[in-house]
Amino acid sequence: MSDQEKYSQESMVRPYLSHMDRLSLDVSFDALIVPQGRSAEHIARAAHLARQASSTLISLCSHEAKVDEVASFLDNMPDGPKSWYAVGVPQGYSIPGVDLTAHKEIPDLAHLPEDWNISDKRNIGLAIAKIIDAERILFLDDDMAITAAALSLAGLTLYLKDISGLECKEYPDNSAFMHVKAVIESYGLSLGEYSGRGQRSRHPKQTVRTGMLSGNSLAVNPRNVDEHFPKIYNEDWLMMYKYIQNGKASVAPAESRQDSYDPFKPERARQEEFGDIVGPGLYKNLGQADKSGIGRTLSYWDQTIKERRDESFEMLEAIGAKHIKDYWPTLHSFLPPEVVAMPADEQALYRSTLEAGLEVSEQLNGNIIVDYIRAWREDQGRWAKMTEQLPRTKTIKQALSRLALDVYISNE
Repeated sequence: MSDQEKYSQESMVRPYLSHMDRLSLDVSFDALIVPQGRSAEHIARAAHLARQASSTLISLCSHEAKVDEVASFLDNMPDGPKSWYAVGVPQGYSIPGVDLTAHKEIPDLAHLPEDWNISDKRNIGLAIAKIIDAERILFLDDDMAITAAALSLAGLTLYLKDISGLECKEYPDNSAFMHVKAVIESYGLSLGEYSGRGQRSRHPKQTVRTGMLSGNSLAVNPRNVDEHFPKIYNEDWLMMYKYIQNGKASVAPAESRQDSYDPFKPERARQEEFGDIVGPGLYKNLGQADKSGIGRTLSYWDQTIKERRDESFEMLEAIGAKHIKDYWPTLHSFLPPEVVAMPADEQALYRSTLEAGLEVSEQLNGNIIVDYIRAWREDQGRWAKMTEQLPRTKTIKQALSRLALDVYISNE
């Protein structure tokens, strides 16, 4: 196996995932849960899917998604779901009975915005599913599209696995860092072979994550899943860690599609950097880690942070045309002009994105990550105890009441 294959983010996990090459069968889902932050019309694709699957649709609304507007849109859909809920999630909301605090260990510079609540919404979905004793639910982001056949295939795998997801290939669900890396490589650069000083790099090349499980289109069996989504970038990687390590996660033989977006924003890169080090760091050499991930040593995390910084600096050097010429001085005359001359405005955009991430990684050390992982696992213990004690009921309305989510509209 080449170094590229050995250390790519995808290959870190791929050996622990099962592909099930089976025909699509009709499989029921108790609920399709959309953590909606975009305007009302963005619920349309999930609504069509819920109708096809005869499933209840739950839109967890905040930001641009207003409860009354989402409800009106669903109510006026001629082919909308038979059963739906538009639920308001207030800023700062936390599920009663559990205090999750691990995010406080993240350095201030890398803190996610106060109104960043994707993990909160997914945790609400898990709690609702626990309360109603759901057997199968699907998390689907409001910028995702999947077919009914793909949904069935994801559901089918839950007969054997606890978690099943779809590969997002059309617009990979990557960090700003990984998107910049993809652009650099599209210009013909080969990162990881040499440093800017003309010496062999000591860290391996990583490739863009494509065929990975992601929370953006994730089927879950809540009866067997007791993990939560922590408030961190790559929250889905951390939630799924135990199940992937134990062979309880599966990639369904189907794909999802994500709407394109602009990832090249310094603030985005700054907010993602901590989670983009912790997530892949947990999965590297997955079989050698203990079941909690706490067994990663301080020196391991120090080295992981150093590799991230080294790669960021290498990417910064690679952005400039002069650096490309230094890589291949004898081949320069044979390369197309666009390969050796990245436009100046693009260079500035990619540099600012990488430099923002470096602002964070240069403040990190192994102790910070070890402390975060300890706090994350303590949070998980509290979460598991809370969900076990949640009173069960048969109706989503009662579940929302028990979670103190009183602002909602439903057609039931």
